[in-house]
Amino acid sequence: YLPGIPRAGLDEVPVLSVLHTSKFSLSLGGSEAAPAVISEEEKIATAAVSRCQEGVVAAGCAATGDVVKGHAQTAICDAAEQYAVDVVAVGARGLGMLKR
Repeated sequence: YLPGIPRAGLDEVPVLSVLHTSKFSLSLGGSEAAPAVISEEEKIATAAVSRCQEGVVAAGCAATGDVVKGHAQTAICDAAEQYAVDVVAVGARGLGMLKR
């Protein structure tokens, strides 16, 4: 889908990764390890956003990137409003707690 970005008339593509921090609190039981786990997950998410941005730029379009913390459902909707986008493409690694 990336080669079609310039033909779609997009000036800039926002790339977002949501770090669902509450799942770490639940799964780690509020342990002291939670901040370290969240920090590591944030590094992984930042790298994933950077790789996606590179793909968008290679396809001929500008890209912005961000990693946000919070509930995925809320963060995705908030980002759609913030960036005033018409379409949201969502990918998953199968590790999240996103509900329909």
